[in-house]
Amino acid sequence: MRIRPLHHFSPNFTTINTTTLLMFHPFSNPSVPAILATLTLFACPKTCPGATTPAGTTPTSPPPLSTAAPVAATYAIKISPDWKVGQKFGYVADDHSITADGEDDIHFDADGEVLALLPSGNPQRLAYTVKALKVTGADFPKAKLPVAGSKIVIEFAADNKKRVTIDGKAADPDTADFLAEVLWITIRNHTDQEIYGPKAPVAIGASWPINAAAFLDSHDEGDSHYDSISGSLTLQSVDGASDAQLAVVSGNLTAKGQSPPSDPGSFADQLKFTASAPINHHGVFKEIMNSTTTFTPPPSLSSLLAGGASTVKETVTQVITMP
Repeated sequence: MRIRPLHHFSPNFTTINTTTLLMFHPFSNPSVPAILATLTLFACPKTCPGATTPAGTTPTSPPPLSTAAPVAATYAIKISPDWKVGQKFGYVADDHSITADGEDDIHFDADGEVLALLPSGNPQRLAYTVKALKVTGADFPKAKLPVAGSKIVIEFAADNKKRVTIDGKAADPDTADFLAEVLWITIRNHTDQEIYGPKAPVAIGASWPINAAAFLDSHDEGDSHYDSISGSLTLQSVDGASDAQLAVVSGNLTAKGQSPPSDPGSFADQLKFTASAPINHHGVFKEIMNSTTTFTPPPSLSSLLAGGASTVKETVTQVITMP
């Protein structure tokens, strides 16, 4: 990705209503002493005061209560879906960013279909039928926005470049660049599951480190690249029951990297990743990445840029609905 439930406890105890007990006080009912005596015999025939044990037998005691801690339930978490050719899905993306120049908002809603897969399991070719596309403030003045009903196809070519067509015709460079920002562009080498997901079933509250090697390998596209990333993710909760269970995962990550030669400098990201995914691996997969990126120009340019370092805040939300 450019780039959630509460657990409940049920105590194993029952409580006695003291009001009910008071109703059977012996002074309120003359027959209660006899009733209580009978109940006493049923409750503790061998261990109560005054109870006797038949000759030739050994008094017994109730078995001790177990002190072993209960075994925590574990869950197989899937951050991203298992894709297959022909798989259809619903897709909604929202991108909100804040820069020194103002705020940008992009909303994209479409029906998607997987046309081809990469060896990693990520889609290589995807088709989207546009349902809605709305842009506010985004700086893509030359982009020709596809209208509702348009069919967009995006794919990874052998050279790792992305090819974009709209209704069968190649998109112009400006429009292709814009759609690359909007469309769900899969990571070529590794899935989100490999990068953000646990390697084995985990219990609520368990944490695991991000797969830094997979993240760095997947985000190195030659122009802008990450040098490092660190942090961990945690299974916060599991909501619902049966087939409706939903796992919530979140984590704080720190990344550093270098911007492309055309805009030289370094950047540092503070990332908050949150994902909710169905336990049965079908339904709504949702990922949210909140990022604060600080760009620092090289010393040779610092004196030319007012204010020096600049900051961009962005929230990207992607919702994939699997039938």
